[in-house]
Amino acid sequence: MDVQRVMEIWDPAGETAGTGYLVADHLVLTAYHNIEHAGSTAARAVEVRRLAPHGEQQAAWAAAEVLWPTQPPDIERDPHSDAALLLITDSGWQPPVSASPVRWGRLPAPSPGAVADRIACVAVGFPQAEERDGTRDTKHIGGRIETLSGLKSGLITAHIDEVATPSAAGGRSSWSGASGAALFCGNLLTGVLTTDRTGNYPGNQLVAVPLATLVGRPGFSTTVRAAGNPLSLEDITTRAGGSTVHGLVTVGEPAATSLERAAVQLREDVLSRARHAVARLGLQRPSLIEISWKGSSRPVQPSQEVLGVVPEDLHGTVTRIPETCRRLPRHQLVVLGGPGTGKSVAAIHLVQDLTENPQPGDPVPVLMPLSSWRPAIPLREWIVRQIRQNSPGLTDRRRFGPDPAARLFAASAVMPVLDGLDELPELLRVRAAEAIDRVIPNGCWLMVTSRATEYEQVCSAGSHLTRAAVVELETVGAKAAITYLRQSKVSGDDRWNPVFDAMRGEPESTPARTMASPLMLYLAQKTYRARLTQPGELASTTRSREEIEDTLLSRYLPAVYTDDPPSRYGENRARRYLALLARQMRRDGTADFAWWQLNAGLTGPLVGLAFGFVWGWFMEVLFGPVLGVLTGLFAGLGGWAAHGLVRAELKQVYVPQRAVHGPKALIRRYRLIGCATALGVTVATGAGVALWLSEVVQAGAPIARYYGAIVGVAFGAATLLGSAWGSYQASRLWFWSTGRLPRRPLPFLEDAHALGVLRQIGAVYQFRNERLLSQLAGSAAEKPSRSVYGDWNDKWRRWRPLLPPFASLAQVGSALVGLALMSMAYYSSTLIGLNYHSGDEPAVRVDGSVCPGVPACPGVPIMSWKLPQGATRRTLWLPDSLNDRSFRKWSGTIEAGGCGGGVVEVRLALAGEAPVAFTVKDSAQALMPELPRPVRPRRRPVSLTLRRVDDRPCSLLVEWTGPGLVDDGLEPARRRLGVDAGAPGSREAGNGR
Repeated sequence: MDVQRVMEIWDPAGETAGTGYLVADHLVLTAYHNIEHAGSTAARAVEVRRLAPHGEQQAAWAAAEVLWPTQPPDIERDPHSDAALLLITDSGWQPPVSASPVRWGRLPAPSPGAVADRIACVAVGFPQAEERDGTRDTKHIGGRIETLSGLKSGLITAHIDEVATPSAAGGRSSWSGASGAALFCGNLLTGVLTTDRTGNYPGNQLVAVPLATLVGRPGFSTTVRAAGNPLSLEDITTRAGGSTVHGLVTVGEPAATSLERAAVQLREDVLSRARHAVARLGLQRPSLIEISWKGSSRPVQPSQEVLGVVPEDLHGTVTRIPETCRRLPRHQLVVLGGPGTGKSVAAIHLVQDLTENPQPGDPVPVLMPLSSWRPAIPLREWIVRQIRQNSPGLTDRRRFGPDPAARLFAASAVMPVLDGLDELPELLRVRAAEAIDRVIPNGCWLMVTSRATEYEQVCSAGSHLTRAAVVELETVGAKAAITYLRQSKVSGDDRWNPVFDAMRGEPESTPARTMASPLMLYLAQKTYRARLTQPGELASTTRSREEIEDTLLSRYLPAVYTDDPPSRYGENRARRYLALLARQMRRDGTADFAWWQLNAGLTGPLVGLAFGFVWGWFMEVLFGPVLGVLTGLFAGLGGWAAHGLVRAELKQVYVPQRAVHGPKALIRRYRLIGCATALGVTVATGAGVALWLSEVVQAGAPIARYYGAIVGVAFGAATLLGSAWGSYQASRLWFWSTGRLPRRPLPFLEDAHALGVLRQIGAVYQFRNERLLSQLAGSAAEKPSRSVYGDWNDKWRRWRPLLPPFASLAQVGSALVGLALMSMAYYSSTLIGLNYHSGDEPAVRVDGSVCPGVPACPGVPIMSWKLPQGATRRTLWLPDSLNDRSFRKWSGTIEAGGCGGGVVEVRLALAGEAPVAFTVKDSAQALMPELPRPVRPRRRPVSLTLRRVDDRPCSLLVEWTGPGLVDDGLEPARRRLGVDAGAPGSREAGNGR
């Protein structure tokens, strides 16, 4: 019970006095018979007054009206209806500053074999017996509730201690004026006192309407919740001896219910984690740095009427934040600060203090890194998951019942401590603030930390935490810094005196400005702990602040990655790992580090080798080692070049800067994209190779499927290796084998983030201290030249569906270009020239229009004959060397023109072989035909006969463009695969190489 919520009630219409209890800032619960006359007036006006303890000025009466019930009840017939809710309408009303949120309770239902338990209860009222000089005083009403009394009526019977029972006066009830008092069992409001039972018993029994009954009445719960109280009933339990356990756990008492046991387990687990974090960060060696804070003057504060305090008047140090949370009416706080001012330290200290030194009514604080939240998971579910992660033992259903984490949060028994609102992607910060304000109920404790500028931007965007006071951390003052350093040194050690003198004498001195940072102050005491060191050098006028900070930062990693308590990675390993990240960031010219930046020097050659090996091996199988090596070289160079270009432009991953994905989610996403792309390439390549072998090479189906499967799978594997995910895996394994990264880099990054070395924003990490980045990278600080997200301009975004697999597709395309170049070069070597031997010699010219502006272009030769009406022309050639290959077709095209309606018969023949004949009409063009089967010319003459077969009296011009023979370039492949292209059923003839 909070006595500041005890209210006096006055009904002017009926001149009736009573008691009430403030259940929300402007809502009073009382007995209906106290204000039943007001219900008959038009305005339904009553007056209420807050309790003013001795020494305080008497509070003024404030106007109020009956808000519930909306219709006068018949309390004689229905005693459970004797309750009312009053809305305070007075504009001058101010709710009590230190009032705690009201929690609601219900008595246990009787069970078979139950014994008569008595539950301790208490109320505070203004009975007539306490009237002195016309003013009624308060009366402490203490006693016990009989759990087996009133089982039929459902009303509560409270036996009041004899010493607390007033005497009757004037025939009136001895308790007149106490009606409407709130009856509490422990911290839970359980009922409303309405009548006594002096007609049946001595005046030591009071009747109360149970809250469990009122909650079921139409309009009661909605009215209370609309006023800002979540109204969630909690069970009141009893145990041997009649003591009461309420809500969750009263400090110092053993847990009785499954939910209480869950709260105890959670508190123990959270405390263990908090102590470990404090030890790792050295926050209490020797003591916590007293960082001051005060109410923020930025335009980020909720209204004073909502907060119940003047937020700008709040002030204190980080050690006072837990007490501030207790004193705030809403128990909700936002802690702002600049980089390195100690926001996370304040959060850790709050968690440790509230779990190590809990006060009655304190919830269990749970530290939750807000950077891991994404909208795909509702915030309520995310909070419950965080509770489970902090206390894995809560999964024991036998001890804690079903889903204790969710039940604890629903009961406002957990205080979410949300660290790092600023570490969310910019797009998510506003959504997160809205979700927090919506999900965290009124009365639930809350703390959120953020950088000040980022939170101000959230508020400017129209979102803020409407019930949370906002305070801002300040830099460490000289006095606090000196106190901390003095406590850190051994008694009698005067080495720090020059530094203390400089800080006292000149607040803007280099030591004072350096020690204004909690991090630098902590590193200073770590650096100069040994007797042989000279902290006086910090006061030297010849050293700049930057030089001093560089010196102190050299001790930063040893201070963070300690041996006792042991850190997960150790200082030397962590330094190597962080140095690699820093060098990669400097190489790319970025201020952020993303996992796709991890790129070993051998990744590009490895990708090129994979692409080159696939096609080099395939061409070697078909055409021998020379063509295999050349093809592998060109395909590999194409894949390597594309990988290098994509890597140089940071286009391995398409992630807009406003994306909401975290590092883990993005890796999973690109693993799926890489595998899907590789699978698509595998299927397409395998099917294409098999079809080509079957239809063009005329290999049998088993051969086609065999080589199609091998090439498809190998090309798909090369594609996966060249993807963003594949390159990352290859790089991390290489760096792990050389000792420059752990086998799994992401847990290391998460650990560095937890230790405060890095900060996370969306999918990327940043060094919290730019100078530390420069030290690790081995180069001076540079202004970032580009973004880690790559230069995806509007032209690129038009192809948005293709951008996620862009890296893979670019390398696949480049490898295929290399393959195509070699194929074209090989195809050009299959053209066989013709040398004129005899017959009608054609006119020959060269067409250079196929490659305009290219001086060395050989052009395309064209042979032409002129045929008058009825004429015949016959020409013989001898072919060039065939490299012992057959030829399959005549090359080029033949065209007739210059004589309308003219037709010429074309007959091509190789000596000793059946001729091929066809006709070409005027203004028509025909492709030169293939031979029925491959043949070997063996220097036999080749003849062309042209004969006019029309009767048009004009000359017809016949031109052969690109004259020659095309040898069977696939013959070596057929031979190596055992395929006989000239035999019937050749596709089934060969099934092996």
